[in-house]
Amino acid sequence: MPTPNPLHIRMLAACNLSYDSVALASANPAAASSLYQSIGLVGRPTVIRRNLSPVLPRDLAFLARIPEGVLICCRGTQPPTVANWPKFASSLSDWANDAAAIARTDPEFPGQVHKGFASATFDLWRGESWNPGIRLALEAIQAQGPIAKIYVTGHSKGGPLALMIASLIKGLGANTTQFSTPQTPVEVTTFAGAKPGNMAFRNALLPKLVDCTRYEVDQDVVPQLPPSANAQPIIHTLFPQIGSELATSLINYVSVGTRVSQQGGFLANALGSFGALAGGAAVGALAQSIVRAHAIEPESQYAKLVRRLI
Repeated sequence: MPTPNPLHIRMLAACNLSYDSVALASANPAAASSLYQSIGLVGRPTVIRRNLSPVLPRDLAFLARIPEGVLICCRGTQPPTVANWPKFASSLSDWANDAAAIARTDPEFPGQVHKGFASATFDLWRGESWNPGIRLALEAIQAQGPIAKIYVTGHSKGGPLALMIASLIKGLGANTTQFSTPQTPVEVTTFAGAKPGNMAFRNALLPKLVDCTRYEVDQDVVPQLPPSANAQPIIHTLFPQIGSELATSLINYVSVGTRVSQQGGFLANALGSFGALAGGAAVGALAQSIVRAHAIEPESQYAKLVRRLI
């Protein structure tokens, strides 16, 4: 069995921290010291919040020094909740952003990219009047001393955002406001990440990265979204009323990076799930199974995958 990468284990812990608003908002670093230490953060992270309000942001990222360089972590889609209406509104906006899956040409990025993800990424990069953004936060860290390497990570929606942040750091777009030292080595690791863009985006980004790894649990459907070009016949069969141009804009997506997964394949697992549904399994049970497959908690399939236990 392959040896687990200790840095990737810490990055997964960082992705878990990105969903912990209490720990990130703590005025006392000691209150979250165990989490910070498990990731290797040197000091309190700088938190970038964007959209809706500073208190309930739709998009969030944090960055901090680690012994190896600087870590940037992009939060994924917030889980829906009806117990707290402000949080529900933030989550609803987040899911709407995910659904804006039309591939578009954007001057800030090479190739074609997911419209919603591109908007969220660039706003995190440039920031707002009350929150300076990743670029200026990164410049502030660099002003304190050279950065050996930049590590970018994210879970779920945070995966494509991490790849797009890497593209912005490297200044690959036509109009990108560049990081002052784009030659700084960049490494990207994603967990359960959706697809960010088309082949041209991938081909422009990968040669600029030191390494790019994507962890995908076979039963997880999110890494298969938005659909790739090989899904075009299925899309046309299921939705014959949509035009070919629209279909192409919805399915012109590819994954980025070296895939790490357990034995098996997505198609076989997906067919098994749908077979169970056809055989009478409850829709709710199937939905719970899908949610579990996407989770990154310490006992999740992703935690086991990163530790190479499966």
